Amino acid sequence: MQPSNVFVRSTFHLVLLLIVAGCGTDKGHPGGGLSPDTLSTAALRTHACYVRSHGESEILPFQEVPRSCWAREIKALHPRRVYLHRANVVVVQREFDGVEEGKYLSTIISSYVPQSGDDGFTFANHDGPVCDFRRIKP
Repeated sequence: MQPSNVFVRSTFHLVLLLIVAGCGTDKGHPGGGLSPDTLSTAALRTHACYVRSHGESEILPFQEVPRSCWAREIKALHPRRVYLHRANVVVVQREFDGVEEGKYLSTIISSYVPQSGDDGFTFANHDGPVCDFRRIKP
């Protein structure tokens, strides 16, 4: 390969890398700077840690996940609390008058597609595996 081709190819790959690395990190993005894929992976790690720490005990619906199991990216969302919904992770960022709001993070092990109306949830801003939610607690 000639030196000019190596330079052109290397420059192309560098530009492509910078474009890919910058995708999904704007401030208006769900997760405030964290990409949906990053948050989904963090949700899976959080889920796995919780299941491992829970042993063989039954995991009840809406059971809180202890802070010690939260992935770093989940902590970056400054949650008030975190719990599992089916095989997904709910990050409660605001809570008032029986209403929760925050981020709903789908994991790759979940077959559930978030549907407004299910279990009191209303979903908005779907961006792949991440969406904003509002839930009226029963």
